[in-house]
Amino acid sequence: MHYKFDVTKGINSNVVYDVVFDSVGFLWLTTEEGLMRFDGNTFKSFVYTDNKYRAGSSIQIDQNGRVWYQSFDGNIFFWKMIR
Repeated sequence: MHYKFDVTKGINSNVVYDVVFDSVGFLWLTTEEGLMRFDGNTFKSFVYTDNKYRAGSSIQIDQNGRVWYQSFDGNIFFWKMIR
């Protein structure tokens, strides 16, 4: 089984650079517009509004529940997951 997601389904960009599952089952993606989380039904965006370059990759999830990614301009961001 496979699913096709695009901007009509709630993802913020049709360009995806990285995809990672966390230990809870969320799907984390980096797109042209930043970091997103998919819970199986809906997408949620996690972006810094003052960040000019949102696109990135290299999603990592650490033992403290933080989701990290690096934007293509070299900035590193993290979000603390709330479970």
